[in-house]
Amino acid sequence: MDPESDHRYNEGMGIVAIPPGTTLQFYSDAGQTLRIGNIEQAFGQLEAPWPVLTSENVTYNLSLTAETEATMTEWARVTADSVHELHTPGKGGLSDPLLLCDGTTDTCPTDPRDNAAHGCTGLLGLYTGELHWLACTGMVDPADQAVADIALGDGPSSVFLNNDPDSWDEHTATLLTSLKDILKLHRELSDEAGFVEYFNGDGFSDEEREHLLDADEDIRQTVTGS
Repeated sequence: MDPESDHRYNEGMGIVAIPPGTTLQFYSDAGQTLRIGNIEQAFGQLEAPWPVLTSENVTYNLSLTAETEATMTEWARVTADSVHELHTPGKGGLSDPLLLCDGTTDTCPTDPRDNAAHGCTGLLGLYTGELHWLACTGMVDPADQAVADIALGDGPSSVFLNNDPDSWDEHTATLLTSLKDILKLHRELSDEAGFVEYFNGDGFSDEEREHLLDADEDIRQTVTGS
């Protein structure tokens, strides 16, 4: 599911408290894009990069927008026999976009010391228990998103599910796994030029391309000719 800044959140609700009886697990750092890869494999081997947030914590108020119908159907299939229940924007009466909290300071807590429930129709108001955020972490408040982007610094702007969000080595290794297969396919088709076009396309950031070229000599020679 993709994040999308949504300005329908209420003033003062850019950061909200986790309510009692609920934990929230993230798999990407604040402001990072989460790449799922193989949905079935990823969901079957979830590895949390850090402890869950509890009612002693606050979180950025995040927003989800619906994915394609095909992707949602695949997610539903993979999670059908799971102990977890899948909640997606635009399904089961949920709004699209769907916020963690769509309430106000009168209905929902922003300070953990309040020890209060959310009286809203966002995720934190509708559901309790163990929540897993298998999505990107785009803030509803553009100012918060700007701070998160700065905090990421030189780290990857995206992370693959179950990878270390701060590790360029893991990120690059995961990219290389599929990229080498793509290069092999293009060579079988005698189309290395097509691979170069793919490599320089929108699928990779400038930072990702730089790390990939440094990590693999074969790809570097194919792309740069040296």
